[in-house]
Amino acid sequence: MDVLNELEDILLDDDGNFVEASDGDCVTVTGADVVVQDIKHELLTYPGTLWLHPEYGSIVQLYRQTENTILHQKELIQEIRMVIERHSNVAASSIQISVASWDMQEIAIHTEFEVQDAETLETEPAALTIIIDQDGVHVWEG
Repeated sequence: MDVLNELEDILLDDDGNFVEASDGDCVTVTGADVVVQDIKHELLTYPGTLWLHPEYGSIVQLYRQTENTILHQKELIQEIRMVIERHSNVAASSIQISVASWDMQEIAIHTEFEVQDAETLETEPAALTIIIDQDGVHVWEG
């Protein structure tokens, strides 16, 4: 049995809205894409926003307009790492996070990790780009 392929969720657009199929139903996402979508939305959600899950979310948006120091870089990387590691299907040893650029207007972070099937141990590569700017936090696959 392939546990990762059993994962299924409703596909959400960049604004967190359901994506509608041509038949009027909701489009779904499966497998590793479910895990990637979950990580994306957790990075975009500030802790306490979901009242039934007050611990869910990330404080990455607090780094907006923060000075580029080694300490701030390490803190932000650790925050992103903790969000990714909370997802049991991610191989923790595969997580790589790098700061692509950082100035007072925009911070760009690139992440790579592997989503692993718990039973077959097969992995699928995943990557996210995180931009923190004046408009908030933006997360894209790739």
